[in-house]
Amino acid sequence: MLSAAARDRLRSSVPWWLKCALKLALVPLPVDYRLLRRLSLAGHGGMRRPAFAHDAFRRHYDDGDFHRKAGGFTVLELGPGDALTAAVVARAYGAASTCHVDVAPFATRDVAVYQAVARHLSDQGLPAPDLWAATSLEDVMAICHSRYETNGLDSLRALPSESFDLIFSNCALQCVPPALLPETLKETRRLLHPRGVCVHSIDLRDMMGHSLHHLRFGERVWESAWFRRAGFHTNRLRFADWLRLFRSVGFDVRESEVNRWPTLPVASDSLAPPYRDLPESELRISTVRVALSPRVAETAPPDTRPQPATTAAAVPA
Repeated sequence: MLSAAARDRLRSSVPWWLKCALKLALVPLPVDYRLLRRLSLAGHGGMRRPAFAHDAFRRHYDDGDFHRKAGGFTVLELGPGDALTAAVVARAYGAASTCHVDVAPFATRDVAVYQAVARHLSDQGLPAPDLWAATSLEDVMAICHSRYETNGLDSLRALPSESFDLIFSNCALQCVPPALLPETLKETRRLLHPRGVCVHSIDLRDMMGHSLHHLRFGERVWESAWFRRAGFHTNRLRFADWLRLFRSVGFDVRESEVNRWPTLPVASDSLAPPYRDLPESELRISTVRVALSPRVAETAPPDTRPQPATTAAAVPA
């Protein structure tokens, strides 16, 4: 099995169009996700790596104030991907419990992965959970007071309202199909504690070459079942679209990190409509992180207009 570094080197050496062609060619074949991962043709994040998992959680944890942040808070992770290591890190940071929701059971069951994260946290001077007696993923989840749900939006709907102080995702929201995205975000708004925060890191690049190659395809092709099943589909929303969507479901938005390419990585005239007509300033945004807080309903100001005098005829006898 290739190391993470070797897989990264292999991915970077393969042209985007060849990755695209290979994945499309594999669609009709019964190829297991684990095999695709070994071939560097698939992967759901880097959370198997201890330093990466620690940094990913810490960046989201640090990015907002939320209820019970000093200890005893509750966490919901959207799209944990290849590992549930955020459960281990969150526990070390004082979480009372965590829930991790995905669309399928992608997470590794290798206990050694979680023990390595606990060891890394201990080396950093953090109170890591004791996983040395764990012999299964279920043991790890029990020790960390965590649960793993793999029915996507249905899993979110089954959770109680206002039950999470911190909701976060690390490069997962761009993978939610456009038709499911508004309802998914409405559910996070429902699930968030009134004094909680959602922190989302969103990758606006393609999943083939970390560029804008996904914007070359027309809507009919990109949203086809064949392309969706190939494993590199993203919803292609640009940052302005995300801001509108977050606000439309009841969040106030703070832009905590916006990263841009110095110049466009592809020629704008090579992009499909409507992307070729977008401002370059919008197309140059590559990755973002936002902190979302529940919008407080505005109280109507008191009516200070003069009120008509009550006449005798209007007063009941």
